[in-house]
Amino acid sequence: MIDDPFYKSIEESLLPKNCEFSDEQRDVILYSNNANIVAGPGSGKTTVLIAKAAYLLKREQKRTKGICIITHTNVAVDEITKRLKDLGIENLSYPNFIGTIHEFFNHFFAKKAYKELFPDKQYHFIDDEIYIEKFCEEFEYNKPEWYSFPPPTSKMKESYLYITPGDKIILNGDIKLSYKESVLRTLLKLLNKGLLRHNDSLSFTQWYLTKHKDNILKAFSERFSYLLLDEAQDTNHYQYNLLNTLVKSSSIVFQKFGDPYQALYNIHDDNGDAWEPSKESEIELKEISKSSRFGEPIAKILRTTCIRKYESLKSNPLIESASPQLIVFDDPLTIEDHFINIIEEFALTKESFRNSENKIAIVGAEHQAIKKYIPKYIKAKQEKTLTTGIARLCYGKIIEGFLNSLYIVEELKIPEEIFSYSKNYLKKKIASELLNEKKNLALVVIEIWNNQGLLTELEELKLIEVYKALNSSFNIIADEGSDYKLVMRKLKVELKSVFLQSGIDSNKKGDEKTVYYGTVHSVKGETHKATLILDTDLIENPFGEDKGVFSSNYIIFNYLMGNYTNLNELDVIKRNATLKALKLAYVALSRPTHIAAVAINKENFIDLEKEIDMAEKAGWQVSII
Repeated sequence: MIDDPFYKSIEESLLPKNCEFSDEQRDVILYSNNANIVAGPGSGKTTVLIAKAAYLLKREQKRTKGICIITHTNVAVDEITKRLKDLGIENLSYPNFIGTIHEFFNHFFAKKAYKELFPDKQYHFIDDEIYIEKFCEEFEYNKPEWYSFPPPTSKMKESYLYITPGDKIILNGDIKLSYKESVLRTLLKLLNKGLLRHNDSLSFTQWYLTKHKDNILKAFSERFSYLLLDEAQDTNHYQYNLLNTLVKSSSIVFQKFGDPYQALYNIHDDNGDAWEPSKESEIELKEISKSSRFGEPIAKILRTTCIRKYESLKSNPLIESASPQLIVFDDPLTIEDHFINIIEEFALTKESFRNSENKIAIVGAEHQAIKKYIPKYIKAKQEKTLTTGIARLCYGKIIEGFLNSLYIVEELKIPEEIFSYSKNYLKKKIASELLNEKKNLALVVIEIWNNQGLLTELEELKLIEVYKALNSSFNIIADEGSDYKLVMRKLKVELKSVFLQSGIDSNKKGDEKTVYYGTVHSVKGETHKATLILDTDLIENPFGEDKGVFSSNYIIFNYLMGNYTNLNELDVIKRNATLKALKLAYVALSRPTHIAAVAINKENFIDLEKEIDMAEKAGWQVSII
C-alpha cells in the first residue's frame, strides 16, 4: 500500500474502479534510477509510462527541470499528451518535451546544424516517400552518362551522410562505386534546396553534437531530470547511440520501455538489435510480465516462441483463450475459409469472443506472400486504425497533406517559421484558433467516412479551399493558379489506404466474416481477437553458395511446441532465418485475446504423422486441409 497522494490520485484516474497497479507496475512507476523496463504484450506498458510521467510531473512541478518523453509515432504522442491532460497536467511545454524521435533530433539538433552549415537556406524535413520522388527527379540530372536503370532508391534507407570535422559531406552506405558520386551529388543538390530525410537529421545531429558536445550535455542536464524512451525496441543503432551520448555521465535518469522480443526494425539485415537489455548488465532490469490480453494457451506458446526464452511471461486467468490452431494445408487458397470456419465455431460457444470488437487478422511476413493465399489482397499503407479511430486518422492525413503542400506546391512563398510546425502543433493551432477551418475539415472527414475513404472531386475542391484559407491564416502567399494536383493524388491514396488496411467497413464492425489482411509489421501494437500467421519462404544468403530457403513457420515448429533451442547452437544461415521467424511469430501470436493460429504447408514437414502427434500432445488443435 502506497501512502502518497500523487500516486493514489494517478492510480484512481488511470485504472478501473477498485483496481490497483501490480507490484511490478508500481515498482517501475516509483523507480528513480536508470533502467531497462521489459514490458510484455498486453502488460499495460503505455499506462505505466503515462503514470510514471504524471507522477514525475506532479511531484516535480515546482522544480526547474522537466522530463523528456520520446516515442516513435504521432499516434503515441497524441495518446500520451491527451491522457496526461486528462490527469489535470496542462503544462507539457518547456521545460518538458513530448514528441517522436524524429521531432526530438530535428528540434534540438538537426535544424540548428543545418542553419550553421547552410545559413542562407530554409530547411524542410519531409517524408521518405516525397523525398524519393524529389531524389528521382534530381538524379536524372546527375547520373552517369552510361546509366540507363531506374534511380537507385532501394538503398536510400540504409545510406547516411557523414559530415567531417572540416565540414565536408561524404556518403556512407552500400551503394555501388560506379554511381556513388552521382548519388552524393544528388543528395547535396537536395540539401542545398533545403530538403532533408530522417537519415539526414541523424547525420546533422551527429555533427552538431560532436562539435558542441560539452555545451549541449551541460544544457541537457540542466533542462531534463528524466528521459523516458517508449518502444525502445524500435530504435535503430544510430538513434540509440546518439541518445546514450546525451545521457552518458550526466544526471539525467534514462529509462527505456519496450519489448525486445518484438524488435522488427533490423529484421532484414544482420546488424542485430540496438536495444538488448540482456546485454546491458550494468543497467537495472525491471519487468512487467503479466499480460491482461490473453489466456494461458497463448502465453504458453509465446514463452518459447521468441529470441530468448521468456519464462516470466504470465497470462490472464480471466480470458478463456482457445487451444492454439495448427492448420496444415496443401492449397494456400483454402486457408482463409478454413480459418473463418474455426472462428465461427468458436464464436458459437464464447460470448466474450462474439462481443469483442477487436480485429480478426490474417498476417504474413511480406505483402507478396499474403497475395499467394489471398489473391484479392491489396497492399496498403500501414496504419493502426482500430486503435486510433478511422476518422481521426483521416483528419491526420489531411493535416499531413497540408504540410506536404508546403514542399510540393512550388508557387508558395512561405515564412521560415512555418517549416518548424509539426503535425501535432498544427492540429492544436487549428483546434484552438482556426475554428472555421476546423469545422470545414471535419465536414470533409465525414464525407470521406461516408464514402469509405474516397475523396470525391467535390470534397477535393472543398479541401483545396480549406488549404488556401490555412495559407492565408499563416501568411503564406500563393499564386491564384497554385497546383494542388500532386498533393490531392497522394492524399487520395493515403485516405483510401486507411480503410483498406482497417480490414473493416463502417457497417460491419465485429462481424466474424470481416477479416483484416496485412503484414506482421502492420499489426504491431494492436490487439486482435483472432490472428493467423501465414507460412512464408525466408531466403538467406540468396546469392551465396550456401543459400538457404526456409519455411517461416516450420523452421520454428519446435519452438511453437514448447521446445526452445538456443540460437547460438544453430549454424549461421539457419540461425538468421530462425531469428527472423521467431520475431515475426512472437509479434503476430501476441496480438490475439482468444485464437492464435499458425499455417504450415504440408510439404514442409519431414515426418508429418510424428509431428502432428507432437503438436497434439503440446495442446494444439490440428486440422489438415
